[in-house]
Amino acid sequence: MFNDLQSALKQAGAAMGASELHGLLTAHAAKSGYDEFGAQLAINAWLDIESPSAELRQRVKTLAEATRDQVAPYAEYDLLIVLPAEDAPLNEQLFELTCWCAGFLSGLGET
Repeated sequence: MFNDLQSALKQAGAAMGASELHGLLTAHAAKSGYDEFGAQLAINAWLDIESPSAELRQRVKTLAEATRDQVAPYAEYDLLIVLPAEDAPLNEQLFELTCWCAGFLSGLGET
């Protein structure tokens, strides 16, 4: 999942990568009062892409919905963080984990 989304975001000229975006989505999904319209507005602002493709919008929407379901009340909290594969170089894994944390903390600051 990471590589495909990372490539799609990079190709579209997004302002962030897959891990940071997922951190933001996780924070937004975890806040009380989550609403679909507000989430879509936030996603558009975060990505900072003038006209994202329908495919990219659908990928991000699917990720946002899955993330929401994973952190929803009464969920089993089986959150799968979007990071490089375990066989990726350690420095890449650490960098992307840092990006995820930065996105999550930024998202908490917005909520």
